[in-house]
Order: sequence, then C-alpha cells, then structure tokens
Amino acid sequence: MKNVKIGDFIEDLYSDKPAPGGGGAAALAGALSSALCGMVYNLSVHKKFFEEYDENIKNEFFTGLEKLDKLKDKMIDYIAKDGEAFNGLMSTFKLPKDTEEEKKYRTEAIQKAYKDSLNSPLAMVEEALEVYELLIIGANYGNPNLISDISVGALMLNSTIRSGIVNVNINLAGIKDLDYKTSIEAKCNEILKLNEENTKEVEEICMKKLGFKY
Repeated sequence: MKNVKIGDFIEDLYSDKPAPGGGGAAALAGALSSALCGMVYNLSVHKKFFEEYDENIKNEFFTGLEKLDKLKDKMIDYIAKDGEAFNGLMSTFKLPKDTEEEKKYRTEAIQKAYKDSLNSPLAMVEEALEVYELLIIGANYGNPNLISDISVGALMLNSTIRSGIVNVNINLAGIKDLDYKTSIEAKCNEILKLNEENTKEVEEICMKKLGFKY
C-alpha cells in the first residue's frame, strides 16, 4: 500500500469497487494520526526548548519516534488486510451448497471468515490505542507551535478506533457462537471507553494550550 498514491486510493474508495472501503479508510486515518504525531516529535527534538528537558523526557521522544514509525506502517498494512479479509469473506458465500456436506462446509467457512474479518479491525484498534500515549507526550512536551496538529491527530485516531469497532460489529453480527460474541463485545466496549478517555485527555491539554475552554 505504500506505493499507492493517495489520489488513486481515494478514487478506488469513490468507485463501485467493494474494497477498499470503510475499514481501509479507518486504517488510513490511523496512519495519518501516527504520522502527524511523528511530525510533531521530529519538529521538537533538538529544538532549544527541548534541550532544557531532562533525559527521561528526551528519551520518551526518541523511543516514541521509533514506535510511531512502526505504528504508521502497521496502519498502512491494515488497509490491505481489511480488503483481503473482505474478499475472503465474500468468496465463502460463493461456495457450493447443493449437498448437506457442502452446506456444512460452507457454513463453517463463512463463520471462520467472519472471525477473520473482524480480527483485522480489532487488532488495528488495539494497536491504535498505543498512539494516544505518544499524543499525550506530544501535547505536554512537544513543539508548542504544533499543538493543533496533536489535536487533529487525536481526533483522527478517535475516528480510526470508533470506525474500526463499527467494522468489528458488522462482522460480529454474522457470527453464531454466542460466547465468542459476548467476549468480543466486552473487549469492544472496553476499547471504546479507553478511546473516549484518551481523546478527552489529549483535547483538554490542547484546548488549554490554545487558550480555549474545553
């Protein structure tokens, strides 16, 4: 996906192709959020104000840059993974169902494909949560001229996570295993709770630094 131009990706989204879709768009937002945070970090290290920080804070930025570099790449990978999972699910609906044996195999294949399809957005949102810690550090100690970029990054990450959970739920609806569904629903609720708490924390810091009441 790194070799795909953003304009071409958007045209694919606009087209009548079933993939990429919402899952890919959510992953792209996650990549953009990670990249925005990385920009703030890159434009903070070695600045005059940065040199006044203690070594612990400096190390947070340097290790944070390494994490963000990996996270943005992972988010890009999830664009392709989402499309692959969707295509895999669609292929199971085309399996033959003339005999009882074929019906049984088809049903099992569909159930497995639903789980595979939700595993991708679920893994994406779990990894996306890691970006919040880095956004919070950037909001507190990053280049003050770029505080709005941290704010935008947090809002985009919020969108990534909420959108990812939507894609988990749309696949979860087709799964018959009730124990599995209950487990995934509980995990999604916890992720959404953490997402809202983290978004609020970042936005409160940013709005105060921008001089607005939150």
